[in-house]
Amino acid sequence: MKLKYVILLIGLLCSLSSFSQKDDYDSVEQLVNDIHSRRFEKPVNFMKRQIVSMESDTISQFQDTIYIGLVSLLATTYVQTNQPYSADSILSHAINYLTKTKRISSYAYSLYVTRGALLARMENYDSAARCLNPVVQSLKEKGEKGENYAAILSMLAECHRNLGRLDLAVKEIEESIYIIENSDGYYIHSNKLAIYQKAGAIYADLKLFDKAEEYTKQAYILSKNEETFVSEFINAAQNLATIYTNQRKYIDALDILDKLINLPLSEIEKTNVYDNIYLANYFLNNELETVKYADLCSREIRKVSSSFYSSFPTMTIENLWDKMAMQLMLNMGILEKFSSNSQALEMCYDNALFLKNLSFEQTKNLRNISKNNPEVARIYKNIQKLKYARLAGDNSFLDELNQQEKYLIDKVRELASHNFCSSYNWKEVQQSLLPNEYAIEIITYSGFVDGNEDSPALKYGALILGYDMNAPIFVKLCTNKQIREVQIHSLSEREIGINRLYKKGTATILYDLIWKNIEPIVKDARTIYISPQLGLQSFNLGFIPCPDYKYINEKYNIQIVSSTSILCKEKIPWKDYNIAIYGGIEYSKDTKTLETKGSYRGIVLDALSDTTRGAYGFLHFSEIEADSIYALMCNHHYLSKLYKGSAANEESFRNLNNNSPSIIHIATHGFYLVGFKKYEDYFAKLIPYSKNDRNMLLSGLLFADANTALKDSVYDQTQNDGVLTAEEISYLDLSNTKLVVLSACESAVGVSMQEDIGGLLKAFKNAGAEHIIASLWDVPDDATSKLMISFYRQLVSGTEIHEALIKAQQEVAKLYPDPYYWAGFVIID
Repeated sequence: MKLKYVILLIGLLCSLSSFSQKDDYDSVEQLVNDIHSRRFEKPVNFMKRQIVSMESDTISQFQDTIYIGLVSLLATTYVQTNQPYSADSILSHAINYLTKTKRISSYAYSLYVTRGALLARMENYDSAARCLNPVVQSLKEKGEKGENYAAILSMLAECHRNLGRLDLAVKEIEESIYIIENSDGYYIHSNKLAIYQKAGAIYADLKLFDKAEEYTKQAYILSKNEETFVSEFINAAQNLATIYTNQRKYIDALDILDKLINLPLSEIEKTNVYDNIYLANYFLNNELETVKYADLCSREIRKVSSSFYSSFPTMTIENLWDKMAMQLMLNMGILEKFSSNSQALEMCYDNALFLKNLSFEQTKNLRNISKNNPEVARIYKNIQKLKYARLAGDNSFLDELNQQEKYLIDKVRELASHNFCSSYNWKEVQQSLLPNEYAIEIITYSGFVDGNEDSPALKYGALILGYDMNAPIFVKLCTNKQIREVQIHSLSEREIGINRLYKKGTATILYDLIWKNIEPIVKDARTIYISPQLGLQSFNLGFIPCPDYKYINEKYNIQIVSSTSILCKEKIPWKDYNIAIYGGIEYSKDTKTLETKGSYRGIVLDALSDTTRGAYGFLHFSEIEADSIYALMCNHHYLSKLYKGSAANEESFRNLNNNSPSIIHIATHGFYLVGFKKYEDYFAKLIPYSKNDRNMLLSGLLFADANTALKDSVYDQTQNDGVLTAEEISYLDLSNTKLVVLSACESAVGVSMQEDIGGLLKAFKNAGAEHIIASLWDVPDDATSKLMISFYRQLVSGTEIHEALIKAQQEVAKLYPDPYYWAGFVIID
């Protein structure tokens, strides 16, 4: 959204002497000049007061043109200060206020236009198009196809471009260009600039770079010498530099970008400028400049992303964080050429730490704020209830959910001025290591496309950090395609495929792909902390068989961690040894009469159809497991509570909130619905605002009466329905819990680029659990029961939890030699 969209309204304000109600500004020109000069604090406070004052005024004194202009300008200013939530909040509020008070005038359409532009900026293009299309159609029906129509039509074209409807976008932008080039209105300059900008982007997407350059250069020239178009000039310059880079005119791109460095750039603009500079230098093979600006770009992204608005990726209007997270990962692409540069290695390690910390701290941060503020707690609780309501497929709650989340963000902004993400760096991790210890961050990276070349392959690399290294060391591992092929083949062949990967003396494919290049660097290690990435979290790294007929964890103490930054955090010793045990759960007595009716819960049950712990029948050995663990723990004086049969319900689990035991053991069915394409449309409706965190609903656990509850498609959020999603778990406070044991199928699986461990693991981490034992594939019931009983026997004898699991796996291997039966469980710290 650009300032030009409110120029008409500001012109109206300038003609009204009643505008200034306080002495802050003598004229609108002073207000606008402060905004153009990027002195934002004073104008924002002033406009907020003016809007509140007008809304409390009498009807006879209310002037809608002034009100609408102020709201539009305030929203635009919020966008320039990287506060999209606040911008959308004020626009939504104003539209609702004008509707409620019946003050909608012919000028009010501009609020819909401004909101459409905002939603487009936040990449919510479908909603943006829904805001803009009625305005375009109304103007067309009235025959008002002038400059305003052309400007709004170009915004709609931008939405259609980003929705992949390029044919429609081209028609709309060409109509906009024709109108604007045959007009001579008062605002022709700013409207041309806006339309040419969008035309350049559309033609660039079509790879018609000559036309893209033509229009973007015109926008650049129009904005270059205008003091009132600083933001437009910055945007045009960056777009032109990108087009030059696509045309391999790298020197021209740098010449343009050099003119931007000393301008008053916002943090977001800085990231984009630095990104373009390092990319051009990358193709010119300028190592020092590439690394310098890639590092500056990453630092700015981490700085912006630490602020509140980007710390909650599951919020309804979320999108900016996804883009920034992706940029941090893309920046690691410089390792394709400059993998020995110490500054590049340090940047990449810090990026990896930041991405994972922010992902796992979001819910925890909000929960902590809620504890200290009743109003925040009330809003947060209401948001949870609205999210629960989605599970019946009722989308009528989405607008309210959207507004409540924006209100929450605005409220918390008032209460907190600090960053919301703990920021650790590679040096702090290194200082936490002991001699003969190593920390490894697995990352994904690729080079960059030069011109029209095919996209480079996504690859895995390892950033290795030792006790006395001067900087991390980088080694190349394998490609994502290779890992995916291995993963698909092994899981599709189930027992046979898994045994082929993990049996000693068979093919060493995992060793060759993952460990071969790492081992020479860590051969003197005692303990190795490994944080996996993307597809590598689907393998048990400790049980990779080596050519010397040993598993990796027979040679080293392997500890899998969500992030190696956990080494920097204080380890609080266990004080109370108490445990809650779930097993032998009665899901229902008659599954044959189940009626799913297309509800969320029905889909869960329909998808779970085999006979292992991914099914929904009674798990006989889980009862033996639960009884045995309960007896063992009681005999060793652990304070223990056993939940079996119908007592093992969801309500009892929710009651652990704020008062959780040190250990939670859950032997049940886990579900993981990624890959069930026939359900994608259904889940898209449940979460229309975010594809990236969808697996928080696609994974979960079943409790008592789950089958029975699933007969009813009407959802009551207070009902004990027995289907607990990962998202619901993440709302709980389980910070007293040191260990969660998920004796269920596929409980460690994850899918998204930003997700390094699965939805359930992320959920329990967000809830505050320290260690989690989870499974990588469909685990057999009998062998799992024996494994868990053995694990707790080791634990109560004083064995450390990592060693206890390995010993339990070794013990079960004597009964079931095939790794399929025991190698599926891992510990995530």
